[in-house]
Amino acid sequence: MKNAPTKGKTMQQPEMSVTIEQLKHEIQSLKEQATFFSSFIDMSMLLTSTFDLEELIRKVLDISQSVMQCEASNVMLLNKEKSVLKCRVALGEVGGQLEKSFTLKLGQGIAGWVAQHRQSVMVPDVSKDERFYVGTD
Repeated sequence: MKNAPTKGKTMQQPEMSVTIEQLKHEIQSLKEQATFFSSFIDMSMLLTSTFDLEELIRKVLDISQSVMQCEASNVMLLNKEKSVLKCRVALGEVGGQLEKSFTLKLGQGIAGWVAQHRQSVMVPDVSKDERFYVGTD
């Protein structure tokens, strides 16, 4: 830790407050790292626990959603002949509706952009992204 007091030195109140805040920040950071790494352990155990692909995808999405602290997640499969993405599994408030019949054209919305460009993307606030598509994102 930076700026730790030397042994035997008496700290003044302002210094103690700063040190306490630094320690709180470091503890929070360590908690987040522990959660992140424990999710990898959970996923590795999960990968050997089932042969049911649907169940596996749902559980991996659930863990990923928790780690990423997001409201919803889904897995879409690319139909190359039709150039569309079809929702395979979706979690979140409208997940069940998306799984039934949702498709997305290549290039449409953030997911369509990702499929078209074959690049991953992390978007903190999708509503502020120019690729945002109101129908799904």
